[in-house]
Amino acid sequence: MVQIAFNIFGVIAEFFMIVSVTCLALTHPFLLAGITTVSIIIIGCILEWSKQYHEDTFYFNNKNQSRLLISGFVGICDGFVKALSAGFAIILTFTGSDKDRIFVLACIFAMCLFLGTTIIRRGFYIHGMHPIKWGYFRLAVPLGIIFSMGVQFAANFNLIKVPSIQSLAGSLIFDLPEQPNIEDLSDLAFKIRYCIDALIANTASSLLGKIYAPVVAVLISVNILIGFAIAAIVVIILEIVLLIEGGRKNR
Repeated sequence: MVQIAFNIFGVIAEFFMIVSVTCLALTHPFLLAGITTVSIIIIGCILEWSKQYHEDTFYFNNKNQSRLLISGFVGICDGFVKALSAGFAIILTFTGSDKDRIFVLACIFAMCLFLGTTIIRRGFYIHGMHPIKWGYFRLAVPLGIIFSMGVQFAANFNLIKVPSIQSLAGSLIFDLPEQPNIEDLSDLAFKIRYCIDALIANTASSLLGKIYAPVVAVLISVNILIGFAIAAIVVIILEIVLLIEGGRKNR
């Protein structure tokens, strides 16, 4: 009974943290971007160094002292790139003047968080996955693709106002002020991203057919970058939940 109570409390805590992160994305996206970036730098650099250490013999034939430094430096650079990409993606996604668009994107973001925590929790209890390692190294791209699919779905069903290339040109010429603020630039960036995705889909439609065009647009979309942020937040939430549930202690 005690374990059941801890599990129920863990589920409630998980839901509360996902909602809290989503609300933070809606109200203070720069703060969320900063926290996520710093978290990925700390977690990522440690994990990347550890990964390079264990893969040392895979990359080098000769044993010498400098190869560990080289591998560690490359790993730390990877961690910094992922962290900056995640923070940049959060700012581009959750800033702007179109609050309806941001709300829909936040809902997709929350669903991806829930999906990520569900997958890793089941993998931890059933297959003995390391949540922090699987979340950081294996979930970022799949969750980014799922988020991109959600954005495409929302656009197809008119849940998000999508611009045309003509309206993008009008925004650049007439709507953009002489000294644009971050919201103006974010709105413009979203329009540019979506128009680029539309151009990719149209090109893929001409080359591969209309059936494969949406798939190509989703896979090449810039929206996938936010997968790094989603995966990092999933890892943090799940580590707290497993601590509450006592899962770490019971393995």
